[in-house]
Amino acid sequence: MRKEGVIVKNDRTAQFDLPHWRQEGVTYFVTFRTVDSLPQEKLKQWQLEKERWLHEHPEPYDGKAKREFYKKFPERLQHWLDQGYGECVLKDQDCKKILILTDSVGCDIIIPEMP
Repeated sequence: MRKEGVIVKNDRTAQFDLPHWRQEGVTYFVTFRTVDSLPQEKLKQWQLEKERWLHEHPEPYDGKAKREFYKKFPERLQHWLDQGYGECVLKDQDCKKILILTDSVGCDIIIPEMP
């Protein structure tokens, strides 16, 4: 099946709403966060500040506004995620082993060291 120029396989990966595709010989980078990876009060603060900023800065954005936005929002959120809040389940060797078992289907999995 073709969808927006990408070949989508009719297998388990295509059964979800997220975009999934396969390409031979390429590297995929997948990142995710668990629900506890950010304190909820920080996330709510971030969301409110972002909504306020977007309301106060209508499009189109010039280069200065884009730099300000990325510094205040995606960059700051990533910094908080890198702090190691929550359980950090991949620090647990048993959880890490479960993920590494996925490698048996032909995936090379690299698990970064958690803070």
